[in-house]
Amino acid sequence: MASGCGRGPSLGTIPVRGRITYKKAPVPSGRIVLDPVDAEGGGSDLVRAASGAIQSDGRFVLSTFEHGDGVLPGTYAVRIIAMVDVELDAEPADQKTEWLVPEKYSSTRTSELTFEVPADARAPLEYKLDLTD
Repeated sequence: MASGCGRGPSLGTIPVRGRITYKKAPVPSGRIVLDPVDAEGGGSDLVRAASGAIQSDGRFVLSTFEHGDGVLPGTYAVRIIAMVDVELDAEPADQKTEWLVPEKYSSTRTSELTFEVPADARAPLEYKLDLTD
């Protein structure tokens, strides 16, 4: 493996893990996405979005370049996409989407969630979210 192709600090990322709950109960599936706040501003090519799958216990590990490597330092707007398809009848076409958390959390415009990854962070960061209506 070439130098610079490893995990964590060699890529400039900070390990971030956490847990998402909604009304104190774990969110059982979905995805958390961190979008750079200055995505349209200067220097945005130096910061990339990070994301992670939400596990059945609400836990997640964030990745930017490769699985579990973490997040680049910066300020991020957070969105959470957590929904399931629910069958209404025996017909496959009779389904509706049920949000596991309020739909407002699926967009950075309406979630009002942010996360800061300091450039001087030395230890893995823990990000806990307890969502409400």
